Amino acid sequence: VAPDVSGHHARIWHDESDIWYVEGLGSKNGTVLVSGVDKSEAVVEPPADERTGWTGAPVALQPGDELVFGKSTRYVVIAGVK
Repeated sequence: VAPDVSGHHARIWHDESDIWYVEGLGSKNGTVLVSGVDKSEAVVEPPADERTGWTGAPVALQPGDELVFGKSTRYVVIAGVK
């Protein structure tokens, strides 16, 4: 994990329907979700200096999606793969 990712950067959890979500926890450097299907990007939480007027909400995760924390730390979502 790069130094631009904090220990409380984002929260990942699943609900009672077993749908997985990610949400930002106020990190300085932001989080982006890259779709494993079409490579489109969804901002989970922008960097702190870009949050004016931004309202956060949990974002659903799918197997094959990629989470980008800060500028360079990447994780591929594999939940649900058997």
